Amino acid sequence: MNPAKPRKRMSVDERREQMLDAGAEVFATRGPDEISIDDLIAAAGVSRALFYHYFPGKREFFIEAIRRATARIQVATEPDPSLPPIERLRASIDGYFDVVSTNPLQYRAVFQSSISSDAELRAVMGEGLAMQEQRILDAVAPLGGSPEMQRVAVRGWLSFLVACCLDWLETESPPRDRLRDLCVDTLIGALASAARPE
Repeated sequence: MNPAKPRKRMSVDERREQMLDAGAEVFATRGPDEISIDDLIAAAGVSRALFYHYFPGKREFFIEAIRRATARIQVATEPDPSLPPIERLRASIDGYFDVVSTNPLQYRAVFQSSISSDAELRAVMGEGLAMQEQRILDAVAPLGGSPEMQRVAVRGWLSFLVACCLDWLETESPPRDRLRDLCVDTLIGALASAARPE
């Protein structure tokens, strides 16, 4: 009989990631207001003591999940200044879709649960969207027009992008490249309208 292989001991970061991944499966089907600490502990397969060693509570767990998703999106959508503007935008949205397609449960968990009644959770979600908004505004400022109209256009487009991605995860349609082009064209159209003289 072969002796059992020793289990690899996870590092602190690996354990935290494993717990967040497991919790995302729960958050992907129910909002944070509907989930208990016991649900998260069961999903992660850890003891209550170990859960509280990593996270003070459910709110802190979900805040960490939001921050992790936001960080992944920020890295994946970093604009490439060597590309022409439209290609730069297309590449950034491709990067966004990479995050969505490789982390579908986490994406659903974060963005479907943004209507939580918890003001702190909504605020953390807002911080992530604000970073994306400012990055786009910095890139389009030379187009001219009202900064306020640009802000409204970009904020509305970000909501559109999230809605498109959630629908795409649910229906697997249209093809990714077609959806990417729709998102690109929609942002360009919204910014062109925002740049019109008042």
